[in-house]
Amino acid sequence: DGYSNGFYWFNGLMDSTYEVIYDAPGYYPDTSIITILDTFITFNDIDLISSQPPYVSNSNPSQGDSLFPSWENLEITFSRPMDTASVQNAILFSPQTDFFWYWVDNQRLIISPDTLSFETEYDLLLLDDFQDMYGHIIDGDNDGMQGGNYQLTFITGPEDLNPPQIQTIYPPDLSNNIEILPVVNIQFDEIISIENNLLDNIYLEQLTNNSTITSDIVHYNFNNRSSVCLFPRENLNGDEIYIVRVNSGITDLFNNQNYLNSSFSFQTGLSDIEIIEIDDFETNFDFWWNPQLSGSTFGIISDSTNITTNSNIINLLYSSNHSMEINYGWDTSYDDQLIRIYLSGGASRQVIFNSNKLLQAYIFGDGSENKIRFCVDDNVENSAGSNHEVSPWYTIDWIGWKLVSWDMSVDEVGEWIGDGNLNGNLRFDSFQMTQSNGGMQFGTIFVDDLRVVNNFDLLRKGDEVYETISISKNFPNPFNNSTKIFFTIDRTRQVTINIFDIKGHKIKTIVDGTFYLGSHDTNWDGKNIYGEMVSSGIYFYSIISNDYIETKSMIYLK
Repeated sequence: DGYSNGFYWFNGLMDSTYEVIYDAPGYYPDTSIITILDTFITFNDIDLISSQPPYVSNSNPSQGDSLFPSWENLEITFSRPMDTASVQNAILFSPQTDFFWYWVDNQRLIISPDTLSFETEYDLLLLDDFQDMYGHIIDGDNDGMQGGNYQLTFITGPEDLNPPQIQTIYPPDLSNNIEILPVVNIQFDEIISIENNLLDNIYLEQLTNNSTITSDIVHYNFNNRSSVCLFPRENLNGDEIYIVRVNSGITDLFNNQNYLNSSFSFQTGLSDIEIIEIDDFETNFDFWWNPQLSGSTFGIISDSTNITTNSNIINLLYSSNHSMEINYGWDTSYDDQLIRIYLSGGASRQVIFNSNKLLQAYIFGDGSENKIRFCVDDNVENSAGSNHEVSPWYTIDWIGWKLVSWDMSVDEVGEWIGDGNLNGNLRFDSFQMTQSNGGMQFGTIFVDDLRVVNNFDLLRKGDEVYETISISKNFPNPFNNSTKIFFTIDRTRQVTINIFDIKGHKIKTIVDGTFYLGSHDTNWDGKNIYGEMVSSGIYFYSIISNDYIETKSMIYLK
């Protein structure tokens, strides 16, 4: 398809059975029998077995690293899944040190030494007893042939002498107009210790009464840094100042302690949101395509790029049990790269919205400096590839959870294959990622609670609070020209007001739409659905909202 991503398209085949032969340089050929299905597209996936020997594709530390933290595990990534039993007695350290190892997905070997001395040169030797799952001996010396030991030389760095520092915080210090249910994310420059209940030193406080906000507090270690996220269990008050407090006592893994008390403030806005859920990733995950299935994806390392569900790193604001895990690896031989994670169907694909809303998702960043964006289908009734529009790119410069929001009525539209305008009905198409200059080659992020939201105003202190929905007497009553009908609602609701005659026949619907919390009014001019004046007499007006119905009477006099 022009992108060299292993995606091939055959068009115009008759409904029949075909023998397909697969042959590629460096792989053993294979054959499969495919029956064309009576559907729009017939998919067939094939995994060819490489005829080349496996090799070490990545390591941490890298070859010649002179500042490797002595407390970290070593990670050796192979070019393909390995025979994990072949590792027995095939790993040597010089100077000798005790260690244990384990595998991740049979392709990434984690070696955990008991202790490594500071500022010491080490050699890690992997003997050529290593085999992949197909029996190929490792190419350890990188000469393209099976055999040869793999040697990794590195020097450990000095012991850490600095206490952990807060690197970034969200909401930012002194910020305002913050959502009333925010994730508070405190990011440190290194991994912090959570022993001795040190997380008790971090909390959220309301300024006016110094009350502590009950929150779920979760500590994450990611890419050698810590993120502490606070998830308030209830909405905060609107137009209120809150303080994030990080008291002294926070330590790193070497017991270096920060003796300073830190505090950061933010002010909530006067708006809440009405949520239209697209996908909370709890069910129907099969409708999301792995990036390789999209013809728009290119410039990736396929073995390192995939999506899956995750039940450990989740957004606790909305009682989540699963998130979408996105693993990626960039092929740096490409000048540009793109990952497209396409939503192909299901109920999530049926959510239609317009550009007056905000498109949002909670994203757990890996601090990679790579980029992510939203893609939507525009003019859904005339869906075409040229109608794909995208948000601006968002640089993933954070670790932990953060709400990423595209205000489609204000923010710019990015550049892809659309015309750069949001013209009609919209539908979610995909998440897209690309590598930034200097961005990490490999990484993992998580996405939860993809949604469209409407903002609506909250009441200020002292404003009237509407605890129920109600409809008041019309005025004037009796009337002979027009009359005004007043109603109040307690939250954002779909509201319908109908006019009936004394026999119960519906004369006209005068209200049918969504209304925000507060007082509202509407007029009836005494005309029916055909624009004709009704006869003098008693009429009824009825308000309907979900399971609420209330009816009152009025008199029309000519």
